Amino acid sequence: MAKIMVIGAGTMGSGIATVFAMNNYEVTLVDVNNEILNRALNKIKWSMESLYKRGKLKTKPEKLLENIHTDTDIQNIKEDMDLIIEAVVEDSKLKRNIFNYLDSRFDRSILATNTSSIPIDEISKDVKGKERVVGMHFFNPPTLINLVEIIPSSYTSKDTIEKVRGISKSIGMETILVKKDIPGFVVNRINLKIFDNVLSMAEEGINISEIDSVARYRLMLPMGFFELFDFIGLDVLKNVMDEIRSRGFEISEHRILNDLINKGKLGMKSGEGFYKYERSYSRARIKRRDIFTIDPLKIISPGINEASYIISNGIATIEDVEKGQKIGMGYSNGILELADGYGLDEVVKTLNSMGLKPDKMLQNLVDEGKYGIKSGYGFYQWAYKRKEMYGLIYEKRSNHAYITINRPDKMNSLNKKTWDSLRSSMEMAIEDNVKCIFITGEGRAFCTGDDINEMYSLSSMDESKEFFKHVEDAFNSLLNIEIPVIALVNGYAYGGGAEMLLIFDLVISSENAEIAFSESKIGALPPIATTVGLNTIGRKIVRFTLTGEAIDPIDAREMGIVDIVVPDNQLQRAYYEYSRIFDNIQEDTLRNIKKIINLGKKSENTRISLDELIKISMEESFKEGSRRFIEK
Repeated sequence: MAKIMVIGAGTMGSGIATVFAMNNYEVTLVDVNNEILNRALNKIKWSMESLYKRGKLKTKPEKLLENIHTDTDIQNIKEDMDLIIEAVVEDSKLKRNIFNYLDSRFDRSILATNTSSIPIDEISKDVKGKERVVGMHFFNPPTLINLVEIIPSSYTSKDTIEKVRGISKSIGMETILVKKDIPGFVVNRINLKIFDNVLSMAEEGINISEIDSVARYRLMLPMGFFELFDFIGLDVLKNVMDEIRSRGFEISEHRILNDLINKGKLGMKSGEGFYKYERSYSRARIKRRDIFTIDPLKIISPGINEASYIISNGIATIEDVEKGQKIGMGYSNGILELADGYGLDEVVKTLNSMGLKPDKMLQNLVDEGKYGIKSGYGFYQWAYKRKEMYGLIYEKRSNHAYITINRPDKMNSLNKKTWDSLRSSMEMAIEDNVKCIFITGEGRAFCTGDDINEMYSLSSMDESKEFFKHVEDAFNSLLNIEIPVIALVNGYAYGGGAEMLLIFDLVISSENAEIAFSESKIGALPPIATTVGLNTIGRKIVRFTLTGEAIDPIDAREMGIVDIVVPDNQLQRAYYEYSRIFDNIQEDTLRNIKKIINLGKKSENTRISLDELIKISMEESFKEGSRRFIEK
């Protein structure tokens, strides 16, 4: 088994030593005095005991601790070390001095640095055995985050790279190969672009807890950004940002960060940073606020752009970029998966609005019509199919169906053929085994219900019955399907379009939408609103079924017709976010819940109400109301 030396017994050095000792490597931990080393050993013991209690370690901690030796002087260490990892503070001059000494004494050892930002070429500038020098960037804490960035310099040998990769894998680490030695490497470059951006947003007056709320509850990150800054330590964050900025990486210096540091507010370790902490390393309380006030793409687009730059310049592969965000940062989806989900065209549009130039690879994908999930191609290839039906477009996008009512010239009103298409689209969704179904409208309207022109042309009771049979079959397919159905209300939802909202499982509405049970205005009645609506919402709905008054989305949310109201430009953002939420729920669970929900939506009175509507459609008052509507 290889012998390991770790220089620096701080947070990272002690964590790295712990991981090697846990995997039965003989480790020598070196620092300037015994006080630091004893503190590190206590931390290592606590960490091992904690992991052992949780069943993460099989070997008893006291046995593993025997693998760790300490010393205050490198001169006491024998020259038989296989791997030496430097983990001191981010000070280029200090690191160079250490490596120059190591080079003179340990001429057979691999010399690795745990730097997070300093180029390896710079650290190894005066080293004779440059081929033995490599970057090994661990993530904090190494005992929990099983990821290492491997960064060769211009001179690092392939043999050194392969040996370091092999050792990393032997201690359970996934590896990212950074093919070009650039400041910040891969993970930090992407993150610092986002960090820089959110710090600027805060300086512009945007509430930090609202930013963190979007991060936690929409982007599904394990921590909010400002919560993460407090966890890292604001002084540590500033040092990393200063170091990488000094090497030409375009990020700003931030007054908001400097002010807190000058006041001694360094984050969790001092009890206060961007948030206050009741005890050491407790979590910040980030409430689920009105999370749709901030566009998530305004937060992460600079990071997506940097990820694209890294790939297009051959610095790392797509797989390694995603690995860095998922393992290193705890993203449930990689940043490029998020980009494909939100839409690469939307990312480019957002970057342009921020005055940032999109990376050439990102721009080329958009120019080629490769937008991500919604087109089947982006950074990834996605399951995709599209079928144009009468008055409707059906798409299978990845794990879900996306249905667009497509009669914009008729305000997305539904004639017999379109009702049939809607029913058929439910059958297609079942056949495609999708997790959820989204329905929206093309143009200014979501759906304005039955096609009044077609209804006006009905000349007999038989024709009326036949027309409403198509309507009933479509509604029944929506009522009985055991897949969640989500409305994306992008504009006018009138008549039957409004009534559909009452039987959907989730209704997400643009704040510019308008909802009305408008049947009374043409002498008809709303059969679903007067039955299912009355049962589920109660008497609040009665006024609107009688008067046909328009309902604002906020009021509709208060009534229970709408679940979520978002700014117009975030309707598609919310769509993607809920597709992610449903993707994380087991299919059987969704089906079982839907079976019961569907029972609760049904009303025996709906049949009576529909029969009454069929009769009304033959009455003169209805014909007159329809005629007036058509003439408008």
